[in-house]
Amino acid sequence: MQKQRAPWTAHFVVAAMIAAGACSEGSSDSDKPVLSGGTPIDSEPASSDGSSGGGGTSGGAGSGATEGSGATEGSGGSGTGSSASGEASSGGSTGALTGGAGECGDGVVDAGEGCDDGNLDNNDECTAICQPAVCGDGQLHVGVEACDDGNQNDGDACTSSCTLPGCGDGHVDAGEECDDGNLEDDDACTSLCKKPGCGDGIVQAGEACDDGNQSDNDACLKSCQAAKCGDGVLHQGEELCDDGNLVNTDACLTTCEPAKCGDGFIHAGVEACDASPVPNGSCNGCSVACNAGYADCDKNAGNGCEASLASDKNNCGACGKKCGNGYSCISGLCAALYGPEHTFAGMTSNHYVTQGCCSVNCAGNQDVDAAYFCSRFYGANCTPQPGYAPAITPFPTYPKMHKFGGCSNIGAIIPNTTCDGGPCRITNLAENTQGLTNLVCLCK
Repeated sequence: MQKQRAPWTAHFVVAAMIAAGACSEGSSDSDKPVLSGGTPIDSEPASSDGSSGGGGTSGGAGSGATEGSGATEGSGGSGTGSSASGEASSGGSTGALTGGAGECGDGVVDAGEGCDDGNLDNNDECTAICQPAVCGDGQLHVGVEACDDGNQNDGDACTSSCTLPGCGDGHVDAGEECDDGNLEDDDACTSLCKKPGCGDGIVQAGEACDDGNQSDNDACLKSCQAAKCGDGVLHQGEELCDDGNLVNTDACLTTCEPAKCGDGFIHAGVEACDASPVPNGSCNGCSVACNAGYADCDKNAGNGCEASLASDKNNCGACGKKCGNGYSCISGLCAALYGPEHTFAGMTSNHYVTQGCCSVNCAGNQDVDAAYFCSRFYGANCTPQPGYAPAITPFPTYPKMHKFGGCSNIGAIIPNTTCDGGPCRITNLAENTQGLTNLVCLCK
């Protein structure tokens, strides 16, 4: 684009021409007005080869132009009508009209300008001060920059790369806890520019789940572990109970269902049994039902009705009824059994003499004699048990038990006994005798 001439230069030339016209007409060339180069106004223009007269002088006048740059253009030298002087004259006139250095926006890149696109628009690649658009110059380069606040700070509304601040740009802005320059969720800064943590909705290392909330009643606990039976937290819609253990004998089973009669598990302190076999009895409505003669004295359904009331010395006839030392539980009664071997005065015998008048009233009735033996030798509450029988001593010197009156006064006295005529006796008299054997006395 050609530089525009300075307006005041053009006005000066026109004024000079008008002034020259006021002079007398028909005057000689020397009297006619001339331009600063010395050429009359109505004279013929100089030929291209400078043959017109006065060319040399015109060339010198070129240096007297108003704009300093014109002097440079008119420095053709002081030729004497030669081609060189003609060019100088032409150059001198041009310098007088065009002026000096160009302006920003004229489309020509002049000294000191980095660019000149012929306009003064700050939003394209060349700014209104003829410098290339760059991030940080305070001018918005349309289509290239999203913003430009004239600085290189990253903590304000426009980043140092002339982009709007946002999560993932690598700069920690207001409202962000972190910004690692990406939108990945499996590193130290999430895609929301928050530090990772349980409850952020993102499953990180060490988390089994993360549903983005702090509720313990759904499928993911607030500890970011998957809900399961036995964790002590009630999972709504999935569990009916959860007591935090895997025990089937309390109120909540390991299936997180409430314990109930018939579930096959004995609820401690509530049920005695539950649909399970009961030794010596049965389970009826989760209560133990014992067979006749048996009882669940230890309240342990695992061993069922463990006590035989007819023979259990610690539960004789009823739970908790104990028999004393020397007594046994016989048919539900605490009793002492003596025999068939009997020891008195240091001698042991299984033979009670009943021959002749050694029997009661000399009658020889073995049942009466057996009853007499137990009641006199052991006590009034003692009775013979079935199984006794008549027998002869196995050898003559075998020890023999007998009553005193009507039988014999020979033998050792048995203390604390009373038979007919005195204390009951035991002796090893050397003779064979007839009597009862296998006598067993039950004392209640």
